[in-house]
Amino acid sequence: LADTDERRNRQRFGNKSGAPGEEEEEYQLPFMRFGITLVLAAICTALTLYYGKFKMKTGPPKPKLRPISVFGVMDGNITLAYEYLSTPDYRTEWHMGTMEVSGPAIDHSAVPGEIFSEELMIDDKEIFVRWSVLERQFPSTKDAQTAEFVLDGVAEVNGKVKENWKETFRLRAGLHHFAKTPQVNVEMELLLVDDDGETPFTKKQKRWRKVLLASLKESLAMLRMRVDDLSALQRKADEQRQQRKAEKAEKAEEKRKKK
Repeated sequence: LADTDERRNRQRFGNKSGAPGEEEEEYQLPFMRFGITLVLAAICTALTLYYGKFKMKTGPPKPKLRPISVFGVMDGNITLAYEYLSTPDYRTEWHMGTMEVSGPAIDHSAVPGEIFSEELMIDDKEIFVRWSVLERQFPSTKDAQTAEFVLDGVAEVNGKVKENWKETFRLRAGLHHFAKTPQVNVEMELLLVDDDGETPFTKKQKRWRKVLLASLKESLAMLRMRVDDLSALQRKADEQRQQRKAEKAEKAEEKRKKK
């Protein structure tokens, strides 16, 4: 009986006799082993379900939002260029096949919160865009070097397809390398985003992006011509003003000498 009790105690608590040549046996209760196995199985199952669902939900990685951008340089000061391109009423003269612009206040440089509508014809497609002014960084001083104008809108293509458009204009003032006359570096950017917040990259949309890129390039060329013309008129007006000022000063000097 004593031997039987000793064997039971060894099986339950391990070998505590310390006799040489005997190794201690680590004993674990059956329900502990079962509990550990059950917990590990539950963890593995949860991880499998979570990552499997996440992978099925996300699918392939989303492509980055790629805007359509064009760059150009035009003669003139940054204030004149900004006031012209940020006035909605002038868009019929240069912007992407614009046929008509309407809104409560379109005859001045637009400010954040103002809205206007624009009808365009691009690649034989009628486009109606409802724009709202999102951001405005106006060159308020003569020493201002940068400016920005951002529009956000919803475009209806042929009255069916809806696209979210975001149009950004970035301006940076500079000088002509040789003539040292004022110049403006202009970047025009158009971002198309679908209802899921992604840039569409289907075969049909890729062709549409190429059409819009060509229209942006044409718009930038027209904008350059208009700003160059306005700059020339402004320079001529400044010269005439200086000439009248000089003539007035000359007449005043003659009167002073006669007295």
